Amino acid sequence: MVACLTGCASTPAGDRQLLGFLDQQPVTRAEVYGHLGPSYSTYEGVRIVAYRIGENGSGYYVVAPSEKSNSWKSVKYDLMLLFDDTGTLRQHSLIAIHAPHETP
Repeated sequence: MVACLTGCASTPAGDRQLLGFLDQQPVTRAEVYGHLGPSYSTYEGVRIVAYRIGENGSGYYVVAPSEKSNSWKSVKYDLMLLFDDTGTLRQHSLIAIHAPHETP
């Protein structure tokens, strides 16, 4: 049983080109959802959309929204997307998240 638990839990496959589509304007909200899946959070209705992004040796991957209650240990970045009223992406930022220092 222990072997299955360690064998079954794996890091998602990363993709160096995961976010490349964001620079191919115009990008719609539907296209973002198609590439990245459900967002972690939204603000101002659905005008601002946030994704938690992890990174490994293969590239970027989306940290699933179902992992909201888990620690931020696999999150390397917050991807913030700003859409206009027509649902077209106007701005995006990949913000580095730094884990707090643990005290002994």
